Amino acid sequence: MKCYVTGSRGFIAGYLFKHLEERGDTIVGSVDFGGSIVIPRDTDIVYHLGAFTRPKESQVKRWEYFDANVGGTLAILNRTLTEAPNAKVVLFSSATADHLDSWYGYTKRMAEMCCEAYEKFDNLSVYRLRLFGTTGVGHSGDAINDFASQAAKYGRIKHGRLDYKRDISDVRDVVPAIVRTVQYDAPGVYYIGRGVGTDIEYVAKWFNVPLEFDESRVRNEDLAHVSPVASVRGRPIEETLDWVYKSWKEQ
Repeated sequence: MKCYVTGSRGFIAGYLFKHLEERGDTIVGSVDFGGSIVIPRDTDIVYHLGAFTRPKESQVKRWEYFDANVGGTLAILNRTLTEAPNAKVVLFSSATADHLDSWYGYTKRMAEMCCEAYEKFDNLSVYRLRLFGTTGVGHSGDAINDFASQAAKYGRIKHGRLDYKRDISDVRDVVPAIVRTVQYDAPGVYYIGRGVGTDIEYVAKWFNVPLEFDESRVRNEDLAHVSPVASVRGRPIEETLDWVYKSWKEQ
């Protein structure tokens, strides 16, 4: 398949590039924020990863998040329609589009609606993938990398609320699940997650270092974000924790 990728410098993109190349697919072009979008006419799939992704930050940078997540999606949809109308468009959305517990979640829902409109009025083939917690080496800002980096650097973890339950998947499992979905399933909305929740308290205690509550780290989000379907064939969470922790210790 001939693939075009946005958000090419992002965390998931690096793993996606590697997986596509191992499959024998071709990257015909890519773009990051601020770059020129040129989608070759013979492109088969447009993977749209480009987005701002920090829920807490989105509350104070609302225009920036709207511009990147909604405006950026519209730009990709319009370019695909005019330059490669037969290509599949894959929007990397978020589970927060269901919960709407941050401005980030609202921008993802609006981006999905843009995709739905282009599918309805222009017959574009669009996949709206609602990803749950995706983690791994090279990520930042998520609970696992936050805790792992603190444990490795300082021998302790400052944390917010630990009573959250999150559906967390290893990026090495998520990317193949996404590619399978786009290859074999019809356009539509798909949940990308393990279908089981992991207690954030368990994640924090796994590192076996002192824990310290920090009010500034508290997020006002729904207690549970868990996929209604098991679409990711996930490895044990402990394997992912060990992989991420070792990467931080080696830095």
